[in-house]
Amino acid sequence: MNTTAARASTPLAVLAIAMSFALAGSWLASAAAADPGTRTIYLMRHGQYDEHDPRDDEVGRGLTSLGRDQARLAGVRFAALLTKVDLVYASPLTRARESGAIAARVIGREPVIDPDLRECTPPTIRTDIMARNTPGALDSCRRQFDRDF
Repeated sequence: MNTTAARASTPLAVLAIAMSFALAGSWLASAAAADPGTRTIYLMRHGQYDEHDPRDDEVGRGLTSLGRDQARLAGVRFAALLTKVDLVYASPLTRARESGAIAARVIGREPVIDPDLRECTPPTIRTDIMARNTPGALDSCRRQFDRDF
């Protein structure tokens, strides 16, 4: 499917599996169906993962069997929406990649791994968080969020 052409004439629904987002309500689907110019982004948090896995997030900390079930059930819910999901994006972290692949498989899609969906800490008014981070890292996160938006 040509997504550029689809954007001009039909609603576009995107599923993003990221580190720190919760699933948007299904009421968004009915709003998108009513307005063909609407773009809907559903945000899904990854499934439960093995917190005790000592490996780096990039190569370890994969989903538990409960996490795989959670991702599959989320995919089932997305498959039942009035507005079909056109694109699926996932963070590069193992637990998010695995969740994205499982949910996407249920809706007949292949996830796109987006490095900008990686977890980071943006600038904040909380002095305790600002003290633990370098200005460069905080600014990098702000630019990352701007690209994601």
